[in-house]
Amino acid sequence: MSCEYSRDLHAWHDGELSDSAQRRIEAHVAECEQCRQELRELQSLSRVLAAMQRPTMPQDAKQRLGDSLLIGQRSLLRMAELLSAAAALILAVGLAFLVQGRPAPNRTSTAVEVTAIDYSLPDEMSPLDGGAPESIELAQWLEGLPATGQP
Repeated sequence: MSCEYSRDLHAWHDGELSDSAQRRIEAHVAECEQCRQELRELQSLSRVLAAMQRPTMPQDAKQRLGDSLLIGQRSLLRMAELLSAAAALILAVGLAFLVQGRPAPNRTSTAVEVTAIDYSLPDEMSPLDGGAPESIELAQWLEGLPATGQP
């Protein structure tokens, strides 16, 4: 059918239009022979389909279908339970690593360079040359210190 109201005619026949659209289609059908013919065909098809006997499913087939649906639902629920447990386990392990496995703050150690200091007396201050006795005692005392410079 080539009328622009053809699509709306099907919706009107099925009762899917608003009141205002329904009145608009009714007014159009009163004037358009193509739409009246289409409407008669739709109504005839509806009567034929309504008069048809619907096939029935045997009771044992209904029972088998119901049983297979229950089995499918059970397996689906079981899978959902397993996936939920796996997700909970992954979450728990992740939290444990997050809480306990947190790395210590990055502390940079400061290297202290220890240099050996030569506390020996210069030749001009040796006791044999008449150096000052206090300097000699200090030098001897300093020679007894470890290389770090601490007693």
